[in-house]
Amino acid sequence: MFLGAIWLILYCFESSRGAVAEAHDYEEFRFKPRRSNGTSARRFERPALSQHDSRRWAASVLANSSSYLIIDTETTGLSGRDEVIEVAIIEMNGNKVFHSHIKPPKRRKMPPDAERIHGISISFLKDKPTLEQVWPGIQAALCGKTLIAYNAEFDERLLRQTCRKYNLQPLGNRWECAMIPYAAWVGEWNDYRNDYKWQKL
Repeated sequence: MFLGAIWLILYCFESSRGAVAEAHDYEEFRFKPRRSNGTSARRFERPALSQHDSRRWAASVLANSSSYLIIDTETTGLSGRDEVIEVAIIEMNGNKVFHSHIKPPKRRKMPPDAERIHGISISFLKDKPTLEQVWPGIQAALCGKTLIAYNAEFDERLLRQTCRKYNLQPLGNRWECAMIPYAAWVGEWNDYRNDYKWQKL
């Protein structure tokens, strides 16, 4: 399971070469939404990380595991018109907190590229709840928690634009991304981006 992969990454970080287990202030690993060029587009600032930073981040997350949840979504695509069709949430110990497929009531078909990736069809979703129906449960499950995702910018953006589409209050949670520290931990440099290469799971 994808969420389990993130969970294993955290433990892999923590168990490797001198990880520091005490808590830190988390601020240097936080994704910070901001507006760009006067538009509603959301980008995320982040600092450059080292392999040591990655291990320290993972160790501190595990040392404060009750403050965190791991979240993953599946979507109809990548664009500003796409929406979330599945949400899964687990605790740091791997226990499932929430999982649901979500019917997109305004869609008549699933884009073929998206369906090839996640295998979810519109016909499969026709009897599933809408986001409006499951949103109170998601909000209750996430209340007061920091969220960890693999490519947090994407998951945060798609959840936010899906909420906007159905006039729902978006999440106000803090997000942190496992993808960025994992890239630094693997250490494969990308000269073009002048940063570590993002790794596929």
